[in-house]
Amino acid sequence: MDTEPWPDPGAWHGWTEPWPPPTVVVLMAEHADVVLWNRSPVRSPWHDSYTLDPRVLRLSDRLTARLFDWNDRYGAHGTSRTWIDEGWALAHDVQPEFDARGLDVEVRYHDGDGSEPAVRGRRRT
Repeated sequence: MDTEPWPDPGAWHGWTEPWPPPTVVVLMAEHADVVLWNRSPVRSPWHDSYTLDPRVLRLSDRLTARLFDWNDRYGAHGTSRTWIDEGWALAHDVQPEFDARGLDVEVRYHDGDGSEPAVRGRRRT
């Protein structure tokens, strides 16, 4: 596997991963230290990372801590409506961190019904 930085990271200044920066990121809890998933349409399933570390994406420390805290509670007492709503709110907080840096990234949320709607400009029903 290539370990050189992706040659054209676009607006992702300082991108050092050997695969292209993501264009679609899904917030979805998991029974591991994974909370963000690469759902970019041109992602190579054999060469690109399908899980994304918030630190690699340069999300703020505060938001990263909130993401991991939310994920740590996954399945602790079932999946409550409050916990699901908190995930939606977190996805809404991730989107502006990309937008503020001029990055073309669509943030989606893996909702309680299994759908993965984009969060930009949407309210949860």
